[in-house]
Amino acid sequence: MRKAFTLAEVLIMLVIIGTIIVSSIPMIKSSLEGIRKKQYIVAYKVAQAISQDAVLNFSVFNTGFLNNNSAGYCTEFAKRVNRIGALNPNCAASAIPNTPNFITTNGLRWFSLESAFVASRLTIYADVDGPNKGTNTVGDDILRIIVTDQANVFAPLNSKECTYLGGNASGHCI
Repeated sequence: MRKAFTLAEVLIMLVIIGTIIVSSIPMIKSSLEGIRKKQYIVAYKVAQAISQDAVLNFSVFNTGFLNNNSAGYCTEFAKRVNRIGALNPNCAASAIPNTPNFITTNGLRWFSLESAFVASRLTIYADVDGPNKGTNTVGDDILRIIVTDQANVFAPLNSKECTYLGGNASGHCI
């Protein structure tokens, strides 16, 4: 007589394996979201540090205040980071998430670096995971960085970016 599994035994094993796989999907999904959040936190802090450094070193930052007539903000910003390739000629006219103003060596894609401050603030956008990954949604994987005319860098209040930095209690959100 030959020893083998019966059809019933094989089906029972498939049901058990299927149940284990289905029950582990939420854990795997949660782990992946946690990893993505950590990547975004790191990317946001890098983007914030680059922004802060660039703003503090501007040649237009003579008096300690950037003003609404600070022409060439995007060009000045782009000079102070390690870029890959050329600067988009229409620096302030980049379409999110399609054509960045420029890409830095760490893979961040930068958008909408305007040359004028509105209400003493300027918003910079940085895509942290590239054009074909993630949702490419502002506030999710396209992060907003607010630069004030006094060279302070913040995240938008009540946003994911603010959460990435530890919330408003940390003083990093406006």
